[in-house]
Amino acid sequence: MDDLNPLPEQTHESPFPSEPTWRVAGASVRGTGHVKAGLPCQDAHDVRVSLGPDGVPLLIAVASDGAGSARHAEDASRAACEFATARAEHLVWHDGLTLDRLSPAGLIADVRAHLEQLAASRDWAVRDLYCTFLMALILPDAALFMQVGDGAIVFGSGDMDMAFWPLGGEYANETHFVVSASNDQVHARFVAGPVTSVALLTDGLQMVALNMQQREPHRPFFDAFFQALQQMPERAAFETALARTLEDDRINARTDDDKTLVVALLT
Repeated sequence: MDDLNPLPEQTHESPFPSEPTWRVAGASVRGTGHVKAGLPCQDAHDVRVSLGPDGVPLLIAVASDGAGSARHAEDASRAACEFATARAEHLVWHDGLTLDRLSPAGLIADVRAHLEQLAASRDWAVRDLYCTFLMALILPDAALFMQVGDGAIVFGSGDMDMAFWPLGGEYANETHFVVSASNDQVHARFVAGPVTSVALLTDGLQMVALNMQQREPHRPFFDAFFQALQQMPERAAFETALARTLEDDRINARTDDDKTLVVALLT
């Protein structure tokens, strides 16, 4: 997958801003299995930069994979992402919490409560809203990562690291979900100091983006997207190209699942 190129043809070079800024993009696409079954994409994501009162940037990136067994999986993943983004923004800018004081278990509990309320309001069973959850919150001097279930968060500042190895259940193809996770299934990692790149991916990309034997990121995969993001300042065009890349036959040959990739780079 080293030669995958998510960029459309370039006709000119765009000037870089004088101050460091986040470039962000994300895409969620249907897997071939869902296309054949006539099912919607059950992945969702959100990524944005929220400016505080003093203009300090907070990067918020989130991704979720609705469980295939859940009747309303696409509603679950979308609701989890939308609510978590708004809740994190409120906690940092309204409540004034620094990332080392923000409670990952508390935020996950808030997401769980939101999904439970959604189920109750529509007379759905809570199990109909099973979904995994990945989130990255990054300020200039610190980062906080949290995860329930599988998928992966890759981050770095020159180097490349994983927040957690993909988190599954006791058996193969089993994972954990927000509305049913116990406290010890909510994983969090605080990183002091600057983080300049991050990528979130759902489990549909694990076999493509991760070196499963060495339990580490497949760096050429991520380098290709970070390098492309640095050269493509227009987000909409990049995200169209990103979605097209995730639907490439070479990727689909290795996975028939829905796929989400969120990338952010400080340039």
